[in-house]
Amino acid sequence: MSEMSQRKKHKIIGRQRRDNGFVSGAGTVSSLNCRFYVLENGDVATSFVLESEHQGWKGIAHGGISYSVLDEVMGRSNRVYDDMNDLPYVAVVTGEITCRYIKPVPIGETIYAYGRVDRREGRKRFTSAELVLEDGTVLQRARGIFLETTEVNGSKDADAMFPLEEGDPKEI
Repeated sequence: MSEMSQRKKHKIIGRQRRDNGFVSGAGTVSSLNCRFYVLENGDVATSFVLESEHQGWKGIAHGGISYSVLDEVMGRSNRVYDDMNDLPYVAVVTGEITCRYIKPVPIGETIYAYGRVDRREGRKRFTSAELVLEDGTVLQRARGIFLETTEVNGSKDADAMFPLEEGDPKEI
């Protein structure tokens, strides 16, 4: 996995469409309400604050919640990879994810998630992601294999990049 922990903030060049999913759902009670952005270096990023209903232990996020964010940011990075490499959009599904829990993910603090496609081999997309605090402390790292598929209902503009809106951050 490429070393992502030497993280500096990058300029945001676009945002991704929201959906009704658990991680990125807009306005649903259980959603983490994440907004995903495309960075100038090709990564996909988001920030979020977990609440008490997301904890697995007092003050610490449930591992499945943070895992879901890593899965989402890696999955969304595939569309950016296609766009930046002038490839036609191909839907992908999670094939495998390995997650390393390094430090507890705190409740009530801003967490940043970054994901990217590291390489492509045939229909496999090898991805990586991490969760970090504002000060750069790495909380979790993940590696994933996403598989290109024609067996899902995906639209041509799924997760495509859109212009920034008023109130969107300029870097993350």
